[in-house]
Amino acid sequence: MNSICSNNVETIKLIMNYANKHNITLDINARDEDEWFPIFSATNIDINNSEIVKLLMDYANDHNIILNINEKNNKEKSPLMNSISSNNIEIIKLIIDYANRHNITLDINAKDENGWFPILSASQKKVNNSEIVKLLIDYADDHNIILNINEKNINGFSVLMDSICNNNIKIIKLIIDYANKHNITLDINAKNKDGFFPILLASQKNVNNSEIVKLLIDYADDHNIILNINEKNNNGFSVLMNSICNKSIKIIKLIMDYANKHNITLDINAKSKDGWFPILLASQKIVNNSEIVKLLIDYADDHNIILNINEKNKNGLSMFFFSINNNNIKIFKLIIDYANKHNIILNINDKNKIGNSLIYQAIIESDDNSEFVKLFIDYANKHNIILNINEKCNKGWTPLSFTISNNYIENFKLIMDYANKQNIILDINVKSEDGWFPILYASKKNVNNSEFVKLLMDYADDHNIILKINEKNKNGASPLILFISNNNVEAVKLLFDYANKYNIILDLKENQIGNSINYINNEIIELIIQNKSYRILNIEFSKNSILFKKLGCYYEKSNKMADNKRIIKKEFLKLKKEKNKLENELYEMKISQFKEKLRNLIKNVENNEIIEEDYYEWKIENFSNIQNHKSSPEFEILNHKWKIEINVCKEGIINFKLKSMDALYLSANKFIYANCVFTIRNNNDFSCYKASCSYHKFGKNEPEIVLNDFINYKNLKIKHENGITSLLENDSFINGIYIRIYRNDINEERLPTYMESISIQQTTQNQYQYQNQNNVTSQPPLNNYSQFPTNNYTNNNNI
Repeated sequence: MNSICSNNVETIKLIMNYANKHNITLDINARDEDEWFPIFSATNIDINNSEIVKLLMDYANDHNIILNINEKNNKEKSPLMNSISSNNIEIIKLIIDYANRHNITLDINAKDENGWFPILSASQKKVNNSEIVKLLIDYADDHNIILNINEKNINGFSVLMDSICNNNIKIIKLIIDYANKHNITLDINAKNKDGFFPILLASQKNVNNSEIVKLLIDYADDHNIILNINEKNNNGFSVLMNSICNKSIKIIKLIMDYANKHNITLDINAKSKDGWFPILLASQKIVNNSEIVKLLIDYADDHNIILNINEKNKNGLSMFFFSINNNNIKIFKLIIDYANKHNIILNINDKNKIGNSLIYQAIIESDDNSEFVKLFIDYANKHNIILNINEKCNKGWTPLSFTISNNYIENFKLIMDYANKQNIILDINVKSEDGWFPILYASKKNVNNSEFVKLLMDYADDHNIILKINEKNKNGASPLILFISNNNVEAVKLLFDYANKYNIILDLKENQIGNSINYINNEIIELIIQNKSYRILNIEFSKNSILFKKLGCYYEKSNKMADNKRIIKKEFLKLKKEKNKLENELYEMKISQFKEKLRNLIKNVENNEIIEEDYYEWKIENFSNIQNHKSSPEFEILNHKWKIEINVCKEGIINFKLKSMDALYLSANKFIYANCVFTIRNNNDFSCYKASCSYHKFGKNEPEIVLNDFINYKNLKIKHENGITSLLENDSFINGIYIRIYRNDINEERLPTYMESISIQQTTQNQYQYQNQNNVTSQPPLNNYSQFPTNNYTNNNNI
């Protein structure tokens, strides 16, 4: 037994030879404490050795011993059952041949303790072998044995059900042919413990086979059996619901035809435990199929059934919401047409679980497709429904705010027209949770649209509303500051004209403008000077003010140049413009090349879908004055707000932390997936830098990523490979962050390998080299440092 369990053929042969030599008869039917015996052990899945089986049979024949091949162990398993479970046809044939030779009738209907029997084992997933099924059927016919093909195991699975689960049409046909040949009626409506029955199994996702469904329907018709096609499993799913989930129009039509043929009315409003019903399933994102929706509507009309199109699942989502969320205008129109035809009023002012109204959701998903929103408004008008267009979503956004924030000008006009026709006063000063309001959204970098400003101002005038153009969001940004940052002359002029008209004093804080202060054109400078003189503008200059210098230069040039020097002034300005242009182009080229290097540090995986990526820089001055740590100003990348924190340990180790301000407000199952490249570089030399990449899933509980041991202080002063520059010069360097945001997470199984790969990549691609290490001075005292408002070092243009 030990040598068999060790699968050691040579030892078995030695033992048999020794026994023969010394006239010892081996007890090859002996059992151990678990009722195992030699031929049973040889057929067990761990051994599964036909050579050992043959050795045992030959030995038994040579010594006139009859092997107990029908015997079972303490789990009620026989050698035949073992060999079937091991999918070993050779051993099965050896056992059948041995039984035939010794007039032993194999017990091919015997069950083990879990209710498995030979033909059921042959149809299970890990075997799923039609040749074995055929061997068993042939054996049964040769020995006048009737196979118990309707029997089930303890989980309620029969041979037919197992073969359907495994999508094995050969076995299904063998079972049907056998049943017909022996006048056995297959129990094709029988359920297992989970409530599944044959035709329901044939429609589930991993099978989804219309040929099997047709076989079952034909069998049922041939034997006058009515299929329970309205029955459900324990989760409340029917055949129709399963086939809808799998987008199997063939099966849906087969079920409908069968129901019509047998005068069965399909329960097309039936709900699952989670509140799903057929037409709702057809409109959900993974199905989103207008043809299926049309089939259900036609079936309902043909059978005088009213579809519950306003019903929702447990998450509070209706099919109307899904059609909007999936931007499926065909389903959207089908619902509206059906509702109109049957005098059903759609609940178009409903909200989803996170507090978004349907009109708000329609604007989100429409991508400025005005047809969607127009249909929505037309339906409301036709049925005298007043849309809640001033209602906020869970973050305080309104439909109007969203249209501006996403530069959806057509939908914006539709909302304004609707409000005017319905005598609704739009709340054009309303603030979101972050302090953003309509005219401020218009000044965002990705919008920067003066047409919105003009429309809002006209609307405000028409409705005696004073726009709060000097209001600020939580980061201190105002419309004037952002439009100046975006160099939008027309919008800046509109703001100043409006302020003059209504005696509004505007505030201008230079440190809020950021790097764009360097690129403000002269028209805006002139507007600032003019409106400063009109006393409607308060300016707060930053230290070492660039704006002040620009204003001073403009004053000086304006005062010194007389009329007869205007030609010189014009040429001077032209030359200056060319110079600025060249400097800007050079800087843009360098920053672009640098960002490309950082981008190359990021290694994507196949299942990642990139939303956007961008880069931010922050100049650190007076580094030696930093005491422990300091945070950057809050900045925005890709409509997300962030902060960087630099931390200097006593040992001189510099760590970085990136914090997502938005992640704190996410729900528990929502995340921002991002690759982040931290970098330090020389103020002017883009080739002198150090960078490191890391992946993080920003969420409510983990809103920040920490990069420890980024660099030691002493290494900041080591000369670059050019022997001239170092990372830290004049007690200053540039700290940057490149962020790539994904729509989905990295598969958890691949994450460790991925993290290792980006670690190796960033190590091999770092371009910072050190020389003259012995000349580095010891770490200076650390107190604090001055923040730099990204002047000259920030480029927030999307890549």
